[in-house]
Amino acid sequence: MNQNLSNQNPLLGLKNVKINSFNELNGSIEILIESNSSYATCPKCNNPSNSIKDHHTHSIVDKPASNIPVKISITKKRFRCYYCNSTFTELIEGLPKKHVYTNQFDTFIEQLSEYMDYPTIHNHLAKSNLSIPTSTIYHKLKDKLPLFNVPAHHTQNAKFIGVDEFSYAKGNSFGVVSINLDNHKIADMVAGGRNQKAAEASLSIFNPASVLA
Repeated sequence: MNQNLSNQNPLLGLKNVKINSFNELNGSIEILIESNSSYATCPKCNNPSNSIKDHHTHSIVDKPASNIPVKISITKKRFRCYYCNSTFTELIEGLPKKHVYTNQFDTFIEQLSEYMDYPTIHNHLAKSNLSIPTSTIYHKLKDKLPLFNVPAHHTQNAKFIGVDEFSYAKGNSFGVVSINLDNHKIADMVAGGRNQKAAEASLSIFNPASVLA
C-alpha cells in the first residue's frame, strides 16, 4: 500500500506524508510512513536543501482506533545544507520535534480528562494495550483543569458543604474534592493542584443560595 496524502490525514493527524505499509500485528495497528517532500529548510540558516545524507526511523504513538493501539514508524530524511554545511532532520507537520506522541493523541488525552482523572486515563489506555505512565499523562495535562464528572443526583442543593484535598499519581499530583454534608456524598472532584482555582471549580457545583456553611 502506498497512499499519497497531500492534505492532513484524518487517521494520523499528520500532513504531507504517504503511507508505505499498514498492517495489524499482535493486536496493534502498525503503520510505516514517510514525508512527501524531497527537500527541507535548514533550521540554522533558513535555506532549503534537497541533499539527503541518510534516513532514520522515528517511532511514535497515535490515538487508539476502536481500542486498538496505533503505532507509527516514520522514515525521516536527514539533509545536508549546501550553505552552512550543517546536517538536520526534516520535521513532520502535526508532530512536534522530539515528541513520541502525535498532536492527535494529545487531543485524545485532553478529551478523556473531561470525565476521567489521571489514574483512570492510565487504566483506560491500558485496556488498549497502551502503557502510558501516569506521570506522562500529568505532564500533558498539567496546564489544564479537568473536571471529573459525577452523577447528576450528587449535584443537588446543600445547606452544608465540605472541601478537602486529595493526591494521586503516587502523591505527586493533587486536586480538590467537594462534599455534600447533607447526604455525606462527594459532589465534585477537580484535578489541577491545591489552589484557589481548583477549589472554586469544585464548589461551583453548589447553588450558593442554598449553602449555609
